[in-house]
Amino acid sequence: MDALTINVTNFYRNPETFKAISARVLPLLAAQSGQSRPLTIWSAGCSSGEEPYSLAILWREFAGESGVSRPCRIVATDIDRQSMEKASQGIYDQNSMNEIPPDLIKKYFKQASKNYLLDDDIKRMVEYRHFDLLEPSPFTGMDLILCRNVLIYFSRQAQEFIFESFKKSLRPGGFLVLGKVETLFGQVKESFTPFDPKERIYQLNG
Repeated sequence: MDALTINVTNFYRNPETFKAISARVLPLLAAQSGQSRPLTIWSAGCSSGEEPYSLAILWREFAGESGVSRPCRIVATDIDRQSMEKASQGIYDQNSMNEIPPDLIKKYFKQASKNYLLDDDIKRMVEYRHFDLLEPSPFTGMDLILCRNVLIYFSRQAQEFIFESFKKSLRPGGFLVLGKVETLFGQVKESFTPFDPKERIYQLNG
């Protein structure tokens, strides 16, 4: 449990990954799904909430710039209930803000003493759920799944189970984003096409 809940994260961690999602992934998802239903994103291993909230901000910025009016639903899961409780409060210190662009801090946060308070509209975009990745996924039809820097703590057998779980959770054409030191392997690899190998972004075939 201690290894799985190190909780080292911040907003826009690995900014180049978020740039790739915004520039290449979100336009495709918006075009594929049309305006009939919300975009659905799963942040698996969400820790203290910086990643799912970064995704919410990313979508809000993309939608505003591209004129897309559809909503975005983000589900954030973790095995650490204490971290998720902290995440739901939306209160962060300077260490969490080191990689997010300053203009986005000004737009989506209010500073109170040494802390940064996240905008309530962004907080409402994210739903937190307690979930163990070694259990069967309860999700289906997801457009995008991020699971970064979590799988390195699992055995190879457990990773293969989780990959299969993600495959079943995505809709055809959906995307999976892993951490920079993680990669797909095993039989499930054949079901995905490398979309941006450098940023570890894969697209489910079909």
